[in-house]
Amino acid sequence: MTLRHRCGVLLGMAVIACGEQGGVFDPGGGDELVAGLSASAEVVEILHEFTQEKQLTLQVSLRNRSTAPITVFYEAGCPVRVRLYRPQQVVPAYDESRLACPVTTLVPVVVAANSTQTLTSGTRFPWVIHGDSLERGTYRATAVARLLGDAPIELAAGTYRLPNCGDPVQPVACVY
Repeated sequence: MTLRHRCGVLLGMAVIACGEQGGVFDPGGGDELVAGLSASAEVVEILHEFTQEKQLTLQVSLRNRSTAPITVFYEAGCPVRVRLYRPQQVVPAYDESRLACPVTTLVPVVVAANSTQTLTSGTRFPWVIHGDSLERGTYRATAVARLLGDAPIELAAGTYRLPNCGDPVQPVACVY
């Protein structure tokens, strides 16, 4: 798996993958084979167009390496959840997967043969994550995803540096 940090506008909808064994996979990096699809995740930093503030999103990519399409379903309100770990820790410091999903409408996605679909967590402003009492610093990021009826999987996505409120400009909402 490669880690890419990109700035720009994030577009599109995506897909998620789930574990066949039940339980959450250990986020060890690399692609996981799930329901016939190769799943991987990455941290994407998005530069807000007007404030120039870096925002966080996680992307889960599913690649269909077969010659037939594969259909998967996910809950519309929770395609990808964010987990952050302090270095050398096994318990998450920040974990959105413990929250109830606000929109459980099922969304089907067909991953065509030899193609990839991507699912995103949506953008997170740093002060929202800080609001969960996290210290500034570098965290291991994992993407937690699930398909209807399957246990969630956790995919290593890389690292994310939770910035100071003033990095690069101080937003009005960043008050501690």
